[in-house]
Amino acid sequence: MSNFKSRADFLRNNPSASAFAALADATKQQKNVTDSAITLKPGQLAGKKVVVIGSGVGGLTAAYEILAQQSGATVTVLEALNRTGGRCLSLRTGDVLTEDADSDLFNSTPGESQVVRFKRPIGDSEPYLNAGPGRIPSSHKRLLSYLKKFSVDVEVYVMNSQSNLVQKDSSFNGSSVVYRRLDNNTRGWLAEMVYANAEELLKKPSLNINPDQFEERVDALKSLMIDFGELDIAGNYQVTPGSEGFENGKTRAGYSVLPGVAAGNTLRR
Repeated sequence: MSNFKSRADFLRNNPSASAFAALADATKQQKNVTDSAITLKPGQLAGKKVVVIGSGVGGLTAAYEILAQQSGATVTVLEALNRTGGRCLSLRTGDVLTEDADSDLFNSTPGESQVVRFKRPIGDSEPYLNAGPGRIPSSHKRLLSYLKKFSVDVEVYVMNSQSNLVQKDSSFNGSSVVYRRLDNNTRGWLAEMVYANAEELLKKPSLNINPDQFEERVDALKSLMIDFGELDIAGNYQVTPGSEGFENGKTRAGYSVLPGVAAGNTLRR
């Protein structure tokens, strides 16, 4: 019998573990408020004053929604820096960047200001450096909707992503399939088959396994397949987004629509 015990099983059976309890409580806070974006009624905040701390993406969109939904509130956005955008920062020739002189979390002092300079190849577009987040994940649908609404220029980031679509005329009725579904489901179902046939596979004479170690090797192979294919403790692969509260812990195949502000739609076998 396998001695394998996954971390998820341990935490599920020991909810009093302090770190897990704190994390589980934090992941449920959003569900306690709403499972989607909050809609304000016209005049709902009439006469109220709203102060938004920070002019990053979150602060600016919060201020926008309060005003755009005609809530009646007056909004003030406070920002400690001399620019908006928060962590979003693109640097071009002539921009001035001042970073902290050290990595102290509190009471850090400004370092020496630097003027950005790029060499521009003849015939090429103006170079720039994306000094903030590298890309916008496909699951950030609400952010992408704001970019479209405000006609913000974006640049296609070519990469092999789990969100890429794969299409082949002879498979899936010619429909495109998200890469994570092919990747994770294929690995999961192969692992499930290996788990179910572990004993027969290890009986091959060419493996030359010592009979005294045979059961141990079978258990080891099954444990490996549980981890490799994200199987349950019984060796079965379930097409789900993962355990509640830990859906993003692994890149599961179980979403037909990834979760954003609202919950995603899950695939079933």
